[in-house]
Amino acid sequence: NDYMSPESACAAAASSWAHVGNGDYKLDTNWKNPLDVEASSRLLLVAEAGARMWGSWLLRDESEGVVSGGAFLHEGLGEWLQVGEWQQRPGVFDDALIRVCGGPWLFGACALRAVETDALHVDDWGNCTIVGCFVGGLG
Repeated sequence: NDYMSPESACAAAASSWAHVGNGDYKLDTNWKNPLDVEASSRLLLVAEAGARMWGSWLLRDESEGVVSGGAFLHEGLGEWLQVGEWQQRPGVFDDALIRVCGGPWLFGACALRAVETDALHVDDWGNCTIVGCFVGGLG
């Protein structure tokens, strides 16, 4: 089996599939910089049951794919941001674990878990199907 990290899987999104092995993967993401699956990309990500991917994902317009297995985890921002004269928290959709703008996307037999933010946010034009997954909080 050829294993790859989630970042490598997204970088190689034009390829037919990616296999993520057991273990913890800390994605280098924040609310302004999620792991980006670019427009017109296709991704098939198969993760083993013990794969835990920490960070946020943005599935852009016209992207599509299938995600199977593993756990996707994200801790949202707990602090306020200074924006000009005002303090505010980013909107929960900005800091969601997975934000779906494109599609179709299929998530099967995986866990989508987040704290202090949405586990899944599907935009108005997003297309997402969830089958046999746990979607909710970390606590």
